[in-house]
Amino acid sequence: MGTTTLINGASRGEPFTRRLWHACSLGGFRGPGPPLRLLARGAPGYHHQVRPRLPADLDLLLATPHYIVERLKRDRAREFCPRLVGHVVDVGSGRSPYRDLLSGATRYTAVEADAQCRPHVVAQAADLPFASETVDGVMLTEVLEHLAEPSAALDEAWRILRPRGCLYVTVPMTWGLHYIPHDYYRFTGYGISHLVAKAGFELEALEPMGGLFAIISARLAAVASTVLLENPLRRMGVDRGRLRMSALALAGFNLPAFYASRVLDRFWREDVFAWALLARKPGSLNHTRATVTHPWKSP
Repeated sequence: MGTTTLINGASRGEPFTRRLWHACSLGGFRGPGPPLRLLARGAPGYHHQVRPRLPADLDLLLATPHYIVERLKRDRAREFCPRLVGHVVDVGSGRSPYRDLLSGATRYTAVEADAQCRPHVVAQAADLPFASETVDGVMLTEVLEHLAEPSAALDEAWRILRPRGCLYVTVPMTWGLHYIPHDYYRFTGYGISHLVAKAGFELEALEPMGGLFAIISARLAAVASTVLLENPLRRMGVDRGRLRMSALALAGFNLPAFYASRVLDRFWREDVFAWALLARKPGSLNHTRATVTHPWKSP
């Protein structure tokens, strides 16, 4: 009897350690596939890759030293992404880390300005190549803070969404500079909900991701990774695998720190790492873009 293929050649006939490493090398960081192919579920050529879920999200733990923040974002995506159905457009998709969490999606389109990420469509967030009211869900995860005019991207999401279409947004409130010089904003829950409501959406949920102790732990891991590991490896001429080496070195800190922060953050709620927001385009044609309401409960 032949072996059963799991992912891109990793099979049950291979040693467990090799299959584990293969899964970790793919989980959460693999691109969406061949560019410029918009395939519906069930259409010829459509392949929905199901990645194995390792205990405690070990794919993240062994792939990135930023496990704490990536785990916070993935956990919130597990809660919100299944509520996006039909044709979902992931704007600023990167390498599509949440694609497999879109259990209700029948069609997925990755949009990126950077062609190296191998998106389905190369485009800017404020100028999407979709006709008005033709998609059912839009994702803007860790995107708005990198746009000089974030409202333009929200207006574009409004334009392409069908009535009752769903919008999923995540934005940081506390984090260091990144993607310089295109790092413009940090958002409070009040700020992002105001922008989304001003664009015409009805807010359905707004939830924090991480608190003070998660922030402290994540920043310590980031500093240790950069100063103590990645920079020395770079000076030694190591060009590949620095991020994974840092992840392995910090795994013993990141995993207990993540679970400790989940407990300790309950005692101090004024500091938040990031916000996740779910909103919907109203179904009424006579709806006007109204003032904001705040659906989340105060800390």
